[in-house]
Amino acid sequence: MLGRYYELTNALPPDYNDHMVAMRGFSDQYLLPAAFRAAHPNKISYHGYLSRENAKMAEEITKYLNVAQPVPVRVDFKPSTVAWEQHWVLLIGEKDNDYEMIDPWTGRIGLLSEVYNIPGVDVLEAIFYKLL
Repeated sequence: MLGRYYELTNALPPDYNDHMVAMRGFSDQYLLPAAFRAAHPNKISYHGYLSRENAKMAEEITKYLNVAQPVPVRVDFKPSTVAWEQHWVLLIGEKDNDYEMIDPWTGRIGLLSEVYNIPGVDVLEAIFYKLL
């Protein structure tokens, strides 16, 4: 979804996932933090990732969203279970202590709290990229 936002591809998520696999963007089922930059060298800069343990993560997300830079974040796909199942969504805004997001799995646009029944700012980690 971020590739489409930056007009680097017109592929839909399932096809783009195949591209990311071919570019070695995953370790087993886990997305590598700099994978998007590796898939689009000389077009994207990678600015690191932050996890929920870092108090600056929410501040950094807000900084990006305030300048219309979407942020890929990992959320718990099944919050009713003890394990954290990896699922990535694209944050596109903030509203009332919640994040607005697009879910590549379903295409749904909505508030994180409504889609995943978790506190709206409760993301597990965020990856930061910018277009060059």
